Amino acid sequence: MDTKEFAVRHLMPISLIVISILVFFYLIYFHRIFILMIALYLLIVSIALTLIYTGKTIAMYLKLRKFHKRLRKEIEKFKE
Repeated sequence: MDTKEFAVRHLMPISLIVISILVFFYLIYFHRIFILMIALYLLIVSIALTLIYTGKTIAMYLKLRKFHKRLRKEIEKFKE
């Protein structure tokens, strides 16, 4: 996985969560309940996005691993 792909898949969603948490606590401090509800919604959305990106990455890894196992078996058959 190259650096650009890593940044897109992991760092951007994680930074969204951090920013959402900071905004959430800032709004708790000032007791603005309506804006607080919006911030809570954004926090939930950013966590969901992170889970989606992470899930896609894990699924790709598992597919790649399965492909390599199959490829190794084919190579062993070819050697025999």
